[in-house]
Amino acid sequence: MMPKKQSGIVCIVAPLALFVFASTVQVAAVDPHRLLSQYAHTAWRTQDGLLDRPSALSQTADGYIWIATSRGLQRFDGVSFSPWTPPGNRPLPYITYLLGTRNGSLWIGTAYGLFLLKDGVLSSYARKARDPGISAIIEDSGGTIWLTRYRVDDGQGPLCRVTGASLKCFGKDDGIPGRYG
Repeated sequence: MMPKKQSGIVCIVAPLALFVFASTVQVAAVDPHRLLSQYAHTAWRTQDGLLDRPSALSQTADGYIWIATSRGLQRFDGVSFSPWTPPGNRPLPYITYLLGTRNGSLWIGTAYGLFLLKDGVLSSYARKARDPGISAIIEDSGGTIWLTRYRVDDGQGPLCRVTGASLKCFGKDDGIPGRYG
C-alpha cells in the first residue's frame, strides 16, 4: 500500500518542482543594454501606397502579402505596396476572401465568384455574371481547395470543392440544406 501513496506524491511533486525551477530562470525579451530607439520600426500609411481599408489579406509561398481593398488588389513585398492589375484591365468584383496556398497560387473569393491567380495567369471559376459570393476558402491537408458561398440561388449548394477547372458544390440533396455557408 505504501508504494501507491508514494507514486501519487511523486506525480504531484515532480510537476511542482519543474514549475518552481522554470519560474526562477531569468529570461529577457529585449537586450537590456539597448535603447528602445535602437530597434527598427516601420509604419505604412496611405501615402505609402496602401489605399483604403483592407477587406482580406493572405501571403503566398513566394513571400508576397496580398491585400484586398475596395479599389482592388495590392501586393506588398515587405517594403512597398503595388497595385495588381488584372489582365485586360478588367477590375475584379469586390474581394471578400484571399487564400495563398502551398503551391504558390492565390485564390480570390469575390462578391460574384471565385478566381485563381497562378503563375501570373488569372482564371475564373465564375459561370455567370452574378454567381454566388464567396465567404471563405480553405486548403485541406491533401491540397484540395474548399469554399463556402453566400447568396446561393443556383441550386448547387453553399459548400463547394474545386475539382480541376470547375466547382463541385454540395447542397440539399447532399444533406446541406442551407442557402449560405
